[in-house]
Amino acid sequence: MRRIYRETAYDLKEPGVHIWIIPLTALAFIVLTYFLQKNMNIDVLTLSLLEVLIPSLGGYGTIMLMQGLLDTEGGELGFAYPRSYLYWGLIRQFRFFILHSILTAAVCEALALILHVDFLSLFYLTVIQSFAVMAVSFLGVIAGKKVSIGLIVLIAFIGIQLTLGREYNIFNRIYIINGAIPSHEQLNSVLYNSLFIGVFGWGIGQVWLRP
Repeated sequence: MRRIYRETAYDLKEPGVHIWIIPLTALAFIVLTYFLQKNMNIDVLTLSLLEVLIPSLGGYGTIMLMQGLLDTEGGELGFAYPRSYLYWGLIRQFRFFILHSILTAAVCEALALILHVDFLSLFYLTVIQSFAVMAVSFLGVIAGKKVSIGLIVLIAFIGIQLTLGREYNIFNRIYIINGAIPSHEQLNSVLYNSLFIGVFGWGIGQVWLRP
């Protein structure tokens, strides 16, 4: 257990300020929501932004977690340590996913209290969306071996769904963006799509993981 804690602490420390951007942005979102909700009723905007922001932060963290190995001079030496490729890939990533889920729970609980909406629906939706977005981000940075490529893939994945997906449903697989609490049917649809995208992204990314 101590080893897991040390390894996780190192993983979070190694990307530096990039990791701190995630909780600070989430906190700023909560504070902004509180003050805006106090003066204006903007549930529609807040709930829509939640769907985009939280999974995007997860994808960003996923990419930065690989920066030291794939996009830093000498980073390939990490693969020389007595650790499996599974450790450098999925094990580290799923530890981060758990931490991101805890942050997601905190954000969703805060919004549930501010907006007086159901916590479980918000949390369930954003966690499964994060699973898909983080998997695609992982695949992007692994395939490109550069943070910049991973970020382009992340932005493209989200951007296509939010733009073309508004006109053509086939392009939008994981977002609802209607400013309302998702129905049971909507959650199931997002779940199935996110699981498919996630398993594909994490799986292919792990296979391609090489120095």
